[in-house]
Amino acid sequence: DDDGRGEHYNSKQFEVIQNTGETMFVPATWKHEVINLLETISINHNWITAANVDLSWQCLLTEISSIETELQSWGHIPDLDFAARENMLRGCIGLDVTSFFFMVLVELIRLLSSLYGVDCDESVGEELDSSEDRLLDLTSAIFRLRNMLCIIMENSMEIIDVGDCDVHLEKRLSSVLESQELANEALSCATNVVKMTDRFEP
Repeated sequence: DDDGRGEHYNSKQFEVIQNTGETMFVPATWKHEVINLLETISINHNWITAANVDLSWQCLLTEISSIETELQSWGHIPDLDFAARENMLRGCIGLDVTSFFFMVLVELIRLLSSLYGVDCDESVGEELDSSEDRLLDLTSAIFRLRNMLCIIMENSMEIIDVGDCDVHLEKRLSSVLESQELANEALSCATNVVKMTDRFEP
């Protein structure tokens, strides 16, 4: 169906019956509908990967904007209470800016270690696959996560228009970590990782 903007033009529809014990993967942004034929227990999980990290950031920015609008109407929470803002984000979408920042940073470090053959997680015991496909996957993920980390650190709102609100990464980090020193160390670490990955720019 064309919704007037051409977004669904030539879209396809699939209908499947999922049997007991089977798993269904629905790619990011795919609209879907579920009809349970019998009593059912469904376990769902939304995954954040290098391929959809920008969509997750958009979600956070949209929620930040909504929270700021709501806070202005309340007039209760001080402008500098970023701990409360992070708590509200976690309550609304189960993720806050601080957790997202560390998730991107740690995954970027893990991928760099994997690229250079350093085993960061001995329990996984994943051997470095030097195939071209694996190398392409690694460098692509590193490039996307590096760009995401830069966007987060620049407090950039360019991916989605959410008005004039600012992410205030440093203030959020220091509030959640309860330490300006730890926030500065985290930002310094992220800056160094970005410098290390400069060669992954196109």
